[in-house]
Amino acid sequence: MTPGYDLKQLFIGSEGTIGLITAVSILCPRRPSAMNVAVFSLSSYEAVQKVFSEAKGRLGEILSAFEFFDRQCVSLIVAVYV
Repeated sequence: MTPGYDLKQLFIGSEGTIGLITAVSILCPRRPSAMNVAVFSLSSYEAVQKVFSEAKGRLGEILSAFEFFDRQCVSLIVAVYV
């Protein structure tokens, strides 16, 4: 063991405040080659949960988003954009 400061422990003990960022690397997934959208009209929230479970079970990783709009939300969208 060499005398002097243990730089690794000094850095860890400072909770990163004496660190210096020298590079950043961001990995982004590729844009999908196709996008499919389906719109359903369902009678209840329980029906939405059932459809979601079925879609997730059948599509797995292919399913990238699942959204739910209640009647009040749809009415607001129609009032603003139509």
